[in-house]
Amino acid sequence: MPSFDSTAISRRSLLTQAGATALGAGVLAAACAPDAAPPAASSPSSPGSPDAAPAWQTEWDDLVAAAKQEGRLVLITQQTNNGLRQAFDVFEKTFPGIVIESQGTASSSLVIPKIQQEQKAGIYTYDVIQYTIQSFLTNLKPTGAFVPIAPVIFRPDVLDDKVWAEGFQTGFVDSDKIVYMFGWFASKWWVNTDLVKEGEIRSIKDLLDPKWGKGKIGITDVRSGGTFTIMLAVKQNLGEDTVKKLIIDQAPVFHRDDRVLAEQLLRGQIAVTSSSVHRFIQDFRDQGLGKNVKAVDLPESRSALTSSGLWLMKNAPHPNTAKLFINWLLTKEGQDAWRPTGVGNSRRLDVAPFDPETVVEKGGKYLIVAREDMLKPQDDMVKYLSDLLK
Repeated sequence: MPSFDSTAISRRSLLTQAGATALGAGVLAAACAPDAAPPAASSPSSPGSPDAAPAWQTEWDDLVAAAKQEGRLVLITQQTNNGLRQAFDVFEKTFPGIVIESQGTASSSLVIPKIQQEQKAGIYTYDVIQYTIQSFLTNLKPTGAFVPIAPVIFRPDVLDDKVWAEGFQTGFVDSDKIVYMFGWFASKWWVNTDLVKEGEIRSIKDLLDPKWGKGKIGITDVRSGGTFTIMLAVKQNLGEDTVKKLIIDQAPVFHRDDRVLAEQLLRGQIAVTSSSVHRFIQDFRDQGLGKNVKAVDLPESRSALTSSGLWLMKNAPHPNTAKLFINWLLTKEGQDAWRPTGVGNSRRLDVAPFDPETVVEKGGKYLIVAREDMLKPQDDMVKYLSDLLK
């Protein structure tokens, strides 16, 4: 059993389990088919009749009809790629007559001020946000920009604990159940195998060898991005002195753009990186490149990261479509459709991982950072690193 440390929580493996539940797929297809016949009505005197539609199915059918009347979903996402468009196509084909309008942006620093300014002016543009968790918990949740997402989730094939790693409720990472975390990925270090021999780097302590100093290590600016969470895990496991040696004494290369670090790793300009380059490595591999790049797991820096937060906006202009999209996205069909976006590996156990190299491994201890109770430790770590780099 894997164990996770945001308070040392024990977790099940994220590896895909066999025997995926096919019932949810059949029900969803039947509910969403445009020519499907309405469910047979039961006699008022026989509410338990075998022909009676389940209450959730009736609610679903009514929701689909109401969403089609609205005809639109306005969504903010953290990325723009072909996989995202493919996911939207699946949704739009499943629910003909509904169009998704998506705004993708790479930085929450661009999204947060815009939403704050609009809502102060009484303007409510967006229905749903699929984005990272920490910055929105810190900067937008306190302003009342969101409403709890838990009350709108009702499909039984979504609420089923058995299909989620550590159960469905684990996805609620804040006390008010404002946001739902539907996916995550394990932090890994990446090496250029032309420069790093097999088994040469197995621990953070190995990175302190002078041979990896003077620009051989590439790190996303530790004051931003996900690297500060990795360093928080290093601090908890090995102490501040190790963080200082890694960040200062080894003189790594810092960059704010993970794609740049991915390219430098591929070209051999750096030998190893802590950057979340998995988002770009597959693009290189699709072009026949990147065969000399490999993920390595360094136990002392393990953390579970996520960009897979799902938020419901206050005063959503298309509330029925928002509710429909949220429930659909959390089904097996929705998660299968979302998989090519590369956001991370689904927490659903009946969905194959997008990136097997970043699956949270069974038996490991991971720092779960996308939780409300981890916000202060992360803020403290950013301050420590900023002071260190001065």
